[in-house]
Amino acid sequence: MSAAPSITSTVTEVCEDGSLTLTATPAGGTWSASSGSIANPSSTTTTSTAAFTSSSGGTTSTVTYTAGGVAATVSVTVLAPPTISPSTATEVCIGSDVTLVGSGTASTSTPWSSDDVSIATVSNGVVTGVATGVATITYTNNKGCEVTKDVTVNGLPNVSAGADQTICDGSSATLTSSTMSSYNWSTGATTSSITVSPTQTTTYTLTGVDANGCENQDDVTVTVEDLPSVSVASGSSVLCEGETVTLSSTVTGGTWSSDNNSVATVSTTGIVTAKSVTTQSTAVITFTSTSNCTGSITVTVNPALAISGTLTATVGGTEPI
Repeated sequence: MSAAPSITSTVTEVCEDGSLTLTATPAGGTWSASSGSIANPSSTTTTSTAAFTSSSGGTTSTVTYTAGGVAATVSVTVLAPPTISPSTATEVCIGSDVTLVGSGTASTSTPWSSDDVSIATVSNGVVTGVATGVATITYTNNKGCEVTKDVTVNGLPNVSAGADQTICDGSSATLTSSTMSSYNWSTGATTSSITVSPTQTTTYTLTGVDANGCENQDDVTVTVEDLPSVSVASGSSVLCEGETVTLSSTVTGGTWSSDNNSVATVSTTGIVTAKSVTTQSTAVITFTSTSNCTGSITVTVNPALAISGTLTATVGGTEPI
């Protein structure tokens, strides 16, 4: 008399869309499964091992092994897959995080993984965007059942606050950004273009947000140059024809100019020369720095003195000659 058949496998759970291999004794029997979520193996004779595929998680099927006219049965549970929340489409910006939550108890080995870490990484459900694209995130529970979710990584907007500028003290600068969905300047302004009047060199930060909600920043620096102060270094600012006065500026490296060369000219070193005038006249002498900041002084040129009347002389007497 042969021994009664026995299904010796200890694992009787299988994940949905997974496979399960069962073993029985003695060899030479046949396998079958109740209709439902467990499919019959392709070969059911002369073997003590059979692989079954599963579907429809959350159900139970009966698997039978028959040998010598005697049957042994086992209940096989098809486990429903875990879930990932949120269930809606998930997007993240480069450099930002989004948190996914897996249902049930997570695997103790590798519960989360990304199919492309060059696009997105994941640790304990926290997905970090690395580069533009789509990464498939897999969550595995303690039963080994998996679920996947695609996460789209959006690129950052191209934020430009414009080129750095240099202004003169007391002047203003207009800063204009690239086109975005929203703008937030460090001044508190929320328009694409702003006008600023700093009294010292200042860096302004523009934060831009695009239609995907991704945020990026750019800085622009406005350098404030001092205005030149022009003064008399040697001489007087009131001149007669041919006289000179030497001027100086608190800023170096610029150029000198006169607004009326017929009254007074100025050399490259700031020496002013008075010209011939018939009436008292003025000329504005201006120093312009390399940043186009200006300072000026006014010089006055007086006409030469004229002597009028008749010249007479007496020789040896009192009567004019």
